[in-house]
Amino acid sequence: MFEDNQNEKVTIQIVPETEEDVFTLKIAKKWIKFAVYFIIISLVLITGILSYYYYQFNAARREIRFLVPYKQKVENLREKNDYLQSKLSKLSNKTEEIKEQFNQIKKENHKIKEMIDFKNKDDLSSKTDAKSRDSSTTASNKLAESQTVAQTAHSVASGVLINATKQNLSSLNKGITQRKKDLSTLKQEVIDYKDYLSSKPKGWPILGHKGRITSGYGYRFHPVEKKRIFHEGIDIGVWYNHKVIATGQAKVVFSGWKSGYGRAVVLDHGYGYRTLYGHNNKLLVRTGEVVKRGEPIALSGNSGRSTGPHVHYEVLVNGHHTNPKQFF
Repeated sequence: MFEDNQNEKVTIQIVPETEEDVFTLKIAKKWIKFAVYFIIISLVLITGILSYYYYQFNAARREIRFLVPYKQKVENLREKNDYLQSKLSKLSNKTEEIKEQFNQIKKENHKIKEMIDFKNKDDLSSKTDAKSRDSSTTASNKLAESQTVAQTAHSVASGVLINATKQNLSSLNKGITQRKKDLSTLKQEVIDYKDYLSSKPKGWPILGHKGRITSGYGYRFHPVEKKRIFHEGIDIGVWYNHKVIATGQAKVVFSGWKSGYGRAVVLDHGYGYRTLYGHNNKLLVRTGEVVKRGEPIALSGNSGRSTGPHVHYEVLVNGHHTNPKQFF
């Protein structure tokens, strides 16, 4: 009986409005049941699949909404990182510039030490060394500190550390600038001091230390005037045509015949010093020339009021005659 039910068929007739034949379709009930089951199962599967994808879609959308702010943060961090990298590059270049300036200061300091060519260290050289050591130590410490901070900033990309580095470099740069000014001032002082030493009258006024003092500085019985008067210099007895030399770097302010002194040369050494060389036989320089210490300026003789060949030598300090022996 079960088999008979399975074999039963359902007849479907389609009757057209026209006079055409009626269309008859016979389908077994089992196929209709199969089709119904198939449709139901398909709908269930389709609904399940659509529900799954709908859930996944919503989950993805929520995740995207959650990640959008992070994307903006990543962009901001990338921009900040590029900015920090740019700052670090500039700071690195600035550090190199400061290192170069520091090296220049060391070279300048070395030149100043070479200029101070004294066997016995005086106050000036001691101050130079002390300033150099203090400045070098301070600058080196600040430079090392700046480089350390810069390296740390590079590793963590921190704006705070970069600002600290900039402040250190700015402070170091100001210190180096001030140190350069100090060195420039000190260098000029050394140049002036060396010029002073080379200009200040010093030594015997005749080449080879020829002759001897025949009349000293001070009151004496004048051999020509025949009376006791003040002798404003010293007389060095020496034969004719010995080279009379400048006792310091100076400018020739007079070269010619001078009453009482005969053929004479007057040198202006600067710093308030002047020297006079009188009774010469021949003059070797002209007014306006610049001479160095040890340079011949005349040949000894017996011109002017003189009782024999000799060199009359005077030293004036700020316009006042001074005993030349103090400058030998």
